[in-house]
Amino acid sequence: MDTSRIPIRIRLALWYLASFFVVLTLFGAGTFYAMKAGIQEDFDRDLKLRLAGIESFLDDQSRHTLERVRHELQENAELRPGGELLQISDEQGQWVFQSQSMKHLEIGMPAYCAAKRPVFATVSSKGVPVRLITGFKVVGVKRFGIQLAQSLEESSELVEHFGWILIAAIPVVLLVACATGYWMARRSLQPVFAITQDARAIGALDISKRIAVPPANDELRDLSTTLNEMMDRLEAAFQRITQFTADASHELRTPIALIRTTAELAIAEGSPRASIEALSSILEESERTTGLLEDLLVLARADSNVRLRLESVDLTVPARQVISQTKVLASSKDLALDFVGGEVRCIINGNAELLRRLVLILTDNAVKYTSAGGRVLIRIYNHEDNTCLEVKDTGVGISSEDLPHIFERFFRADKARDRSGGAGLGLSIAEWIVKLHAASIDVISVVDGGTTFTVRFPQIRTKQTAGSPPMLVHRG
Repeated sequence: MDTSRIPIRIRLALWYLASFFVVLTLFGAGTFYAMKAGIQEDFDRDLKLRLAGIESFLDDQSRHTLERVRHELQENAELRPGGELLQISDEQGQWVFQSQSMKHLEIGMPAYCAAKRPVFATVSSKGVPVRLITGFKVVGVKRFGIQLAQSLEESSELVEHFGWILIAAIPVVLLVACATGYWMARRSLQPVFAITQDARAIGALDISKRIAVPPANDELRDLSTTLNEMMDRLEAAFQRITQFTADASHELRTPIALIRTTAELAIAEGSPRASIEALSSILEESERTTGLLEDLLVLARADSNVRLRLESVDLTVPARQVISQTKVLASSKDLALDFVGGEVRCIINGNAELLRRLVLILTDNAVKYTSAGGRVLIRIYNHEDNTCLEVKDTGVGISSEDLPHIFERFFRADKARDRSGGAGLGLSIAEWIVKLHAASIDVISVVDGGTTFTVRFPQIRTKQTAGSPPMLVHRG
């Protein structure tokens, strides 16, 4: 049976009912058998005392004849209500005495044996349950077997009546327990209902509301806290998406408006020269817009938590590729572009294309914001358990107020840096690449004193030449 569709309050009540049924059944059975055993123990104690009395009587009457002994036993048996259930036999199995009540039951005496302790047994004779005690006694030179009995008919009826009372009471108790269990389950789940109502009140248009946290320090408090923390993350993600959309729209609106305006002016003027200038301007803006769209796609990819396959990469390889790409731009600005590496291969787990983009972003920023005659230094080296990428420039630097925000999307420190056509997405992409490689990035910058970016990657240990000095790999 599929219980997953049953409401939890009903499931809890059913579990409570089943558990209570098991406990109640075990309790009833235990009580029933304890009562039965207690009655039997009382009977056995009484039979043992009576047997000791008969044995003492036989000791006292050892000097008298058997006839007198029978006479005394008969008188004693008649004094007991209902008659004494007693019979005595000698060693040959001949009856020495047998009461009328015992004759009626027709219970045979076992053969004589030298047993030190009396033997108890429960037998049924003519439909009557009887508890027996059998003992063997030596009196002088004679040996006797003594057997006493006690009817269990009344006690059996009492125990049976008690059992029926238990059986009849169980359904009633279970019905009360079921109602109580349902009430307890519903009351226990009341805070869950409150949490559900609070959660339903949180809509897509207003996700600032939160679930009320119960005062008790229990699982429901943990659940409420966890849900609120989840809503905090969702709200932050929602705000990032909203901000990202607004910023992307703003960044795309300017070049599109410029392309449209340039085309309209060229059409209005109608001269070939104006058309060529307009097309050149449109091409330039289109290239810038294409770069912006590529950056937006990369960030969208980052937000989707894409997992990339990493492999062993020599970090100096993408660095050399970037040097080849940017040396022309550096030369046009009269900048010294240096690349310092080592004879040791700097191997890390990474994605070669993303690592090239990371180096390109950091190097391109350094070149853009370094004035003519300045220097840009790229260093790759192993330090302790890390492989480090360091990009250092002598440019305009970043103010202490702007430094904490440089990795935010669309952020540009206009006071410290000129607007060189960037959309403020490069360092956001760089940070994503760094996180993807389980690395860390640090920034040290002084206004008009240059900036240093240091990325530390987990190192893959390889065999290396001891004492190898660093060397100049390339100078642009």
